[in-house]
Amino acid sequence: MEKSGYPPEVPSSQPPPYYPAAYPTQPAAAPQPQVYVHQQQPMIQVVQMANLSSESTRMTCPHCRAEISTKVTYQTSCMTHLAAAVLCLLGCWPCVCIPYCTDACMDAEHECPNCNKFLGHYRR
Repeated sequence: MEKSGYPPEVPSSQPPPYYPAAYPTQPAAAPQPQVYVHQQQPMIQVVQMANLSSESTRMTCPHCRAEISTKVTYQTSCMTHLAAAVLCLLGCWPCVCIPYCTDACMDAEHECPNCNKFLGHYRR
């Protein structure tokens, strides 16, 4: 007589039948996602700058690639202070402010009017 839920009895001359376990002893490893790392190569760009002067210069902006005429702002420099000192030493102290009001004694800084990026200096 068989008991319910048990395997049938096997004659002793044969090995017992193999019954796989309902649950594996170790859980199967989840497959790991493959990660691809894309390394971006550095971009080397050679830009030939236009010869900048004390006045506005026509050129192609290396940042926005627009054909522009540079926006120039003037900054005081060593040349400005030196010219004022020379005027003071020569006795022309009322004229000391002239180098600070004249663009010819100052450095020119060029910017792109389109993207407002700095393009370069013209030093005196």
